[in-house]
Amino acid sequence: MGDHKFVYLPDDEGQTYVINLKGTGDGIFTLKSSDITDNEVQNTETFAEIPVTTNLEGELDIENSLLSLDRNGDGTTDVELQGVPNQTVTLPKITITTDNKTMHLGGPVPVLTATLSGFVNGDTAENSVTGSASCTTTATLESSAGSYPITCTIGTLVSDKYIFTDFAPGIFTIIPPTFLVPDISDKLVYQYDLIGKLLTTIPLDPSNSKAAGIAADDQKIYVVDKIAKKVFVYSTTGSLLSSFNLGIIDDSARGIAVKDDIIYVADKSKDQIVLYNQSGVVLSSFNLHSNNGDAQGLGIYNNTAMVVDEADKLVYLYDLITKTFQNSFKLNSSNGDPEGIVSDGAKYWVVDEEDKKIYEYNLAGIFTKTIPFSSSNGDAEGLELFYGGKIGR
Repeated sequence: MGDHKFVYLPDDEGQTYVINLKGTGDGIFTLKSSDITDNEVQNTETFAEIPVTTNLEGELDIENSLLSLDRNGDGTTDVELQGVPNQTVTLPKITITTDNKTMHLGGPVPVLTATLSGFVNGDTAENSVTGSASCTTTATLESSAGSYPITCTIGTLVSDKYIFTDFAPGIFTIIPPTFLVPDISDKLVYQYDLIGKLLTTIPLDPSNSKAAGIAADDQKIYVVDKIAKKVFVYSTTGSLLSSFNLGIIDDSARGIAVKDDIIYVADKSKDQIVLYNQSGVVLSSFNLHSNNGDAQGLGIYNNTAMVVDEADKLVYLYDLITKTFQNSFKLNSSNGDPEGIVSDGAKYWVVDEEDKKIYEYNLAGIFTKTIPFSSSNGDAEGLELFYGGKIGR
């Protein structure tokens, strides 16, 4: 078909006309059929936004104002459109609604999808549409917590019966992490948002009575116990999954962290960090700085281990690749009873047992603010950033 075609057909002898159609490219076309009397248009029937393919075949029955289309050229009529005087008729329109998505900070990024609506006569996406919408978002693995747009386009969607014209955007929400703080007195793990609002608690196993640190990944929560001399492993719902003995560490465990399924435990007595696999087998160990003799908390971000020292009120930083000391920074003078440390790569947080606050520091080690937490959490023994949503459910 060209850009425009005009066909004038007389009906003075009562003729019946059928116009045959043949697609010659891709795109859409509009077909108008007008009744003209004495050079005046009496009414016009318009068929608009009809998708064209090179296989398209069809016919317009002028007498009955019926447009029949064979989209694939296989001899089967796929759709019929009934013209209406002085109105525009199109194929039924499908709305592509982008599905809202959420993820916890740090990923994994969910697959972006869309929902199709507007089907008629019992049709569904499964029996009348092939392909899928193409959806994109500005959110990435490096994005901070917040809301981001998701947009979808037609992608590879194809239908013999419908057109895709309406697109509704969606929202991609990145949920920030939460703090986990175990309490040695009431045997609970407290969960807070990043401003200190209490979200929930889960109980520890009765034998896990002297927590000395907490760590977590997306699926599990690890609590080291300085009296039981064990690591207790919980599901994120709070169910005890397993435990293992620390072996070479006696009652001096003072912090725990997890990275790539390796469990790191700080040993206050031997001034070292011991590495275990998930079964509790010792893999290796490395020594802390000679001045780091009162380890009270351990955290890991990327390839940096952070050990907070209660005696000299310093945070010692170690390279996990070389297992060597890198540098240290001084805690705020009010942060006098540090019991755990975490980082998200942009900040450090240190929990203080005595004043029931979490102290925030920038990457230069400069104190920025405090985050008070529940007074019931009066014997805090560890701190973790949790990226897996709300615990205990």
